[in-house]
Amino acid sequence: MRLHHLLPISFGFSFTLSTATSHEAAYDYIIIGGGTTGLLLANRLSSLPTTTTLVIDPGKDIRNNPNVTNPTLWLRNAHTEIDWAYPSTPQPHALNRTVSYTAGRILGGTSMINGMTYIRADSPEINAWEALGDMRR
Repeated sequence: MRLHHLLPISFGFSFTLSTATSHEAAYDYIIIGGGTTGLLLANRLSSLPTTTTLVIDPGKDIRNNPNVTNPTLWLRNAHTEIDWAYPSTPQPHALNRTVSYTAGRILGGTSMINGMTYIRADSPEINAWEALGDMRR
């Protein structure tokens, strides 16, 4: 089982991460985005001993960034090189001002810069997922 990523980082997962200089001719799975979901999926797929998985992510090696490793400093991450800082469209009811939406531009995604915030989905949202159906049935 091998998983390749753009950066040599280990987060305690059960796979090997390597640099972009290590290329295979082909991969069984290619995952675009090393955020929470992408890394979870990569972890599951790479647990199969006969598969190779590639995670492509533009994030940098942030293991030594105290704004990431210390969750109390999370507010310092906005509008830095590790934040996509997506702008909104002009808001007509706010004098056409725009706001910026923080999103992690690092391996681990926004989960790495949100100060360990957890927000559970409400019941209607979970019920909507159920209404979409379980493909295993």
